[in-house]
Amino acid sequence: VTSYFRENPDHTPKVAAMVSNVFDYDFIVNSYFTPDNFTTDISARTSQTSKENLRLYFPGQGGDKLIAEGKSFLVENNQSIEKLILQKLAEAPSSELAISPIPESVNVLGVTVKQDICYVNFDENFLNDFVDANPMIVIEAIVDSLCEQSDIKQVQFMVNGNSDIKLQESISLSLPFSPSYEHVSSKEG
Repeated sequence: VTSYFRENPDHTPKVAAMVSNVFDYDFIVNSYFTPDNFTTDISARTSQTSKENLRLYFPGQGGDKLIAEGKSFLVENNQSIEKLILQKLAEAPSSELAISPIPESVNVLGVTVKQDICYVNFDENFLNDFVDANPMIVIEAIVDSLCEQSDIKQVQFMVNGNSDIKLQESISLSLPFSPSYEHVSSKEG
């Protein structure tokens, strides 16, 4: 078998697939199945983008209302839409009347969706570096933005993996939050 592969290298894939009892299997694998025969980065070939229209909610300058902004984004097929939403909420909103609910100093440690709950894990800066807004408005901005996705019904906040804490010493993060949309003052886009 080994001599046949050496003499007929073009037949190797066909013959190797047909031969059920190959005595020199290591020779075949090591000689003809080299790393050059395989693609290790298939994302460049399979990467596709889709245009997503999302509604994001930002605290208003007074910190007691939400301002909705409609935005369109190009999303890679392997990109988490929830992570993208949090990234966009951390950026400056289009409206000068709104502020970002997530300060630049806050890091998102993880985002996962299980069943209909989105779990968002922030670092400790989420507790320490707070924006100039009512804490409940900040929570609502994030929850309402994430729950615009049809498969998310609630958002569970965590800080360094812990949800048994209070935000600004007043809002317990121990249970998931549902969207309310009750403080939305205007809808743009």
